[in-house]
Amino acid sequence: MPSTIRLLLLVSLIAVAVNLSACSRPSMTLGEGSPPTFNLSGNYAVQNFQVSQKGGETIWLVYVRENRATLSGIGSIKYGVVPSGCCYQDIPVGTAPPLKEGMTYIAAADIFDASSLWIEFTIKNGKAVVTHTSAERGH
Repeated sequence: MPSTIRLLLLVSLIAVAVNLSACSRPSMTLGEGSPPTFNLSGNYAVQNFQVSQKGGETIWLVYVRENRATLSGIGSIKYGVVPSGCCYQDIPVGTAPPLKEGMTYIAAADIFDASSLWIEFTIKNGKAVVTHTSAERGH
């Protein structure tokens, strides 16, 4: 009898672990390179991705065309390159303008049913350097 109870407990624990891993926490990180690449992960569906000047206007906006495409399904977004399954919103100059040295920008992924993910970054020596993220605030 005790071995049956242990087996049931073990099976229950495995089921809980599998369910928890399926509910992955959404995240966005900044990858290497210039222009910057934003790495997305999680099972939440994405509405759009945008880059804005801090305190200013949106300079690049991509909408997801595929119904309920997930963060992990998109995987990564390189600034200025429209990922497969997405379309570009013409703001205001037609193509993604170059990111300027010393300027601070905010990249944000708006997702369904959860808080937006964002990364604040500055261009230093031609590379994007993270200054703040939504993860710092527990989002």
